Amino acid sequence: MLTGSGGWKAVRSNYLFPVRALSQRYRWCLVSLLREAYVAGELPRVNGPGEPTITLDRLMQQDWVVYSRSGLSEPKQVLDYLARYTTGPPSATRVCCR
Repeated sequence: MLTGSGGWKAVRSNYLFPVRALSQRYRWCLVSLLREAYVAGELPRVNGPGEPTITLDRLMQQDWVVYSRSGLSEPKQVLDYLARYTTGPPSATRVCCR
């Protein structure tokens, strides 16, 4: 983890980022994008003026839970992870190869 002075401080976990900090950053990013979409008129299902502002302010006051797990540390884990997203069932192969 980087310190305020730009130095590196070892963390006592298997995670690259502290889970709580990751949760807060994720919340901030998502709420910021929703605010931008509201200002740009890209939220067509908004019911009333000012409603998104109130709702987003409430969201920023809540603690969010972000699921996080330790990273993939071995090549086999990386290959297993990628295989789940790059391969399909055998029927998909038949359709593609016609």
